[in-house]
Amino acid sequence: KITRRQYRKEYIVPLRTYLKIPEGKMSKNEWDELEYSNLPKNTIQKNRKAFLRHDSKRFQQWNLNKKNKKIVENEDLAIYDLISYYNIPIINAVSNEINYEIERCLRKITDSIQSEKTFDNFICVVDTGGSMYSRFIENKYIYDKFNINVAISLGILVNNSSEFPSISTFSPKPKLLNIPSNTSFLKIIQNFLRLESEYTFDLIELCKEIRKYKRKIDGILVITNQKANYNISKISDWEKANDIEHPCLYHWNLDNIDIKYTKISSKIYEISGFSKDIFQSILKNGKFSNITNLKEIL
Repeated sequence: KITRRQYRKEYIVPLRTYLKIPEGKMSKNEWDELEYSNLPKNTIQKNRKAFLRHDSKRFQQWNLNKKNKKIVENEDLAIYDLISYYNIPIINAVSNEINYEIERCLRKITDSIQSEKTFDNFICVVDTGGSMYSRFIENKYIYDKFNINVAISLGILVNNSSEFPSISTFSPKPKLLNIPSNTSFLKIIQNFLRLESEYTFDLIELCKEIRKYKRKIDGILVITNQKANYNISKISDWEKANDIEHPCLYHWNLDNIDIKYTKISSKIYEISGFSKDIFQSILKNGKFSNITNLKEIL
């Protein structure tokens, strides 16, 4: 007869070591010895935040490799997942090599959106600032390119849907740009990553830019990880002085754990937090104004 301590020491611990139980390596801070491809799906889901916090570079590279495998197997991926192949989830790493399977998948998505004319008369304000390269996970900000890839993906869809300049910089003095779409998506993504961004965005200055082109605008999408901060009274005074109304503005603050809908004014709406359902709703409707009841889409 053996004691519980002997049983654990002589049988359980060696067996767990032999089987390479992940919790054992995690408790010993041996994160670099984890073999993510051999871990069960529920273990990955349960410990995803811990992997990102302690072994971010390896875990994100493994995740990227898995996505690449899905592409080869013709599985459906969101456009921001496809973009992550080029905007590699490793610090300061951007691909310089065209992947024709990625290009084909991205072209299929953009052509579909373009045919539905969802974003024909939209402007997309793309925040590419440094804070877009982080996410709040487990009470801590970690380096992550998810937010910037979501912003670029919507920017591409709006840009490729119009012959007019439809991309705006996130700035107190925003500039309207038309990023050439008759090239590879790799080049388009690289051009987006070169956009200048500042600490704030001015709606009135963007409206002045829009007026130069004398075109109808159905809405403005602002994709950022900052809270909406619009001086409603100043905007209202400017509208009255110029006898115009600004287009509906849909502000998406990606940097929030809890999803929240806020109607700031009659023509300014804010969504805080990310979900795939919200993203799909934007692709379908081009706006948030129908999302007054989040339970309908979450």
